[in-house]
Amino acid sequence: MTSVFPLRPYRVKTFGFRGMWGQIYRVEEGFRRIGCMIAEDGEDFDFIYSNELPQDRDAVMCKAATGKPLIRHVHDLSAYEGTPFEKEPAALHTYRDAVISTADRITVNTAFVAGQLARYWDFHDSIITEQPMQVDPDLDGYRTRRRRNLAVVVGRLNDPLKNTKLVLRALSLMKAPPDLAMVWVGKSKKVPRSTFRCFKIEHHREIPAPDLAALMKEARMVIAPSLFEGLGLPPIEGLALGTPCIVSDIPVKREVFAGVPVSFHAPNDAADLARAIKSLLDNEDEGWHMVDGFAPKITLYQPETIAAKICAVYEGLKTG
Repeated sequence: MTSVFPLRPYRVKTFGFRGMWGQIYRVEEGFRRIGCMIAEDGEDFDFIYSNELPQDRDAVMCKAATGKPLIRHVHDLSAYEGTPFEKEPAALHTYRDAVISTADRITVNTAFVAGQLARYWDFHDSIITEQPMQVDPDLDGYRTRRRRNLAVVVGRLNDPLKNTKLVLRALSLMKAPPDLAMVWVGKSKKVPRSTFRCFKIEHHREIPAPDLAALMKEARMVIAPSLFEGLGLPPIEGLALGTPCIVSDIPVKREVFAGVPVSFHAPNDAADLARAIKSLLDNEDEGWHMVDGFAPKITLYQPETIAAKICAVYEGLKTG
């Protein structure tokens, strides 16, 4: 495993999304935890780190102005493999040359995304660094913690790739469905009010990471039914907070949860998801085995681990 501390404390110039769910904040927190500093405008720095979208150019412009090396993080390519929305390879080349030609190193979330870059961009040198959880882990007393009879689903209800409607269909098949806390990002005016009444949904249009963590900690389970992800943090965060998870059986989740007895469900099978929900409700120990099995992997997704890996990438650049 990469050392938590770099060879020396670096000063890093960062670029990325800074909204409520901006991963760049947590990456910056990781740098600070290992003794590095975040460069302000006008300050000198050692290297640039960016997890901007491929079309964003701020980091590229900074590199052109300063000549400092750029480590560019690619979350995933929106190929949507294995879904009804799968794209043609040519559609994924729009930003290929701009990203590859300007980055000194490219990092990615998972081996799945590294495979995407190899398949669609013919790029074979990406480095897996993962990305940080938005919250710090907390397994304190997780087996005896007071919980509500809730299932937390993170995702936009009308986004077919998040597949959250499958949860509603699964619950409708159950004789005694649990209450459902569904965390939605964005507006829900197209959703019939009867949906809320039928499933006792708690709607959070936007929810800060600490509030989502509190919701997860008191829930019976986290359900992650998405059809496509480059990583997918909610089930990782749920397990790190001591809450069992049910996840869709897609390649990236098989990679992330390899060796962990999480409950997988067929991505388009509401009956199979209903089975998984009922099994977890009926067998509490099944859930605790999931949490215990994932515990050794938690450190992989902590900010200081990701920051240390990024620094190691930079140190590799310096040594050739």
